Amino acid sequence: MTHEDRLHQQLEWGPQPETLKEFRIITSFANGDGIEVMHIRDNYRRLIDRTVNLDQVLKLRLEVLGTNGLDHARIFEIKCY
Repeated sequence: MTHEDRLHQQLEWGPQPETLKEFRIITSFANGDGIEVMHIRDNYRRLIDRTVNLDQVLKLRLEVLGTNGLDHARIFEIKCY
């Protein structure tokens, strides 16, 4: 944060272009089945924390359906506990 007018005017206000606007997460199981466990729309947050039951899941697939302005997605981390 800054109080300097010159820098303050250069800031991007509202949803940041690099954040994901819409995405979904699909699980894959040993038997080949896949289930959509999360579908987020109209997102503007950088950190999304959701509790999902991932028992017996072998893989997660993230499908990016849109960003808030950039022509490519930027994912930094996915954590599973």
